[in-house]
Amino acid sequence: MVLTLIVLLTAPFIIILFVLPGMGILSPQPEWGFVSVGLILFGIFSLGLILLLHQRRKHLSELFHLRKEIQQMSSELLLAGERERRKIAMDIHDRIGQNLALSRKKLDLFRSQNSSGPILDHVVQMIDQAIDDTRSLTFDISPQILYDDGLEAALDWLCEQMGKDHGITMAFRDDLKPKPLSMDARILLFQSVRECVLNVVKHSQADQAWVHIKLIHNTLHIEVGDNGVGFDLESVVKKENRSYGLGLWSAIERIKHHGGDVHVESKLSQGTRIKIDFPLDRHV
Repeated sequence: MVLTLIVLLTAPFIIILFVLPGMGILSPQPEWGFVSVGLILFGIFSLGLILLLHQRRKHLSELFHLRKEIQQMSSELLLAGERERRKIAMDIHDRIGQNLALSRKKLDLFRSQNSSGPILDHVVQMIDQAIDDTRSLTFDISPQILYDDGLEAALDWLCEQMGKDHGITMAFRDDLKPKPLSMDARILLFQSVRECVLNVVKHSQADQAWVHIKLIHNTLHIEVGDNGVGFDLESVVKKENRSYGLGLWSAIERIKHHGGDVHVESKLSQGTRIKIDFPLDRHV
């Protein structure tokens, strides 16, 4: 390809400079030599520029495809990790949680047939605490409610749990319309909203926050907002300050990779709103 371009660019000038004068068709003129040399140099320069632009375009195309592959791998890792977390959560529930519950029942039976003392009462309290901790741990690892009752119920639980754990008023609102989603889409959206909520409790310094979900024209709209300190969105984007909410930016990339869209609105001292639009016909 390179040799062909060189021939095409230099052949007319060689013909003008050497072939035509030799055939007597064109009288050799001294100035023709300077003009031809200049044109040849210009042609070589143009060829180099064309090749440079071609290589740049090729590299950009390769980077684009590489980015797509990385995004796909990231999504696959997310889903694979969630499946593994669910398996671990179910194992904890089935093995540890049920054994603790059975031990608690046997202790209750023993206490009903024998006199109870402070040591036994303390053991019962410890088992009750272990049961609560196990239940909380399984929900943190992989909320069963997401699989049993759907995305809306899981987000409602998330808001309630985050509000209790971090002392923030977090409201959840749902338009109550049916939102048929595949299990993988539920996982993707739940994990993304959870990253947004975590970003609120870590960085916003807000005392009020909300998660709203509604369905309009077959597109799911989710908004996560707060009344916190906000941030200068333009400077964060320009500087690519990934230290501010690394998980949030990753979640945004995953949503966009699967055909959704994310808008972040934030101003200093005016809070933040993150709006997720996700078509229901998208397959994850």
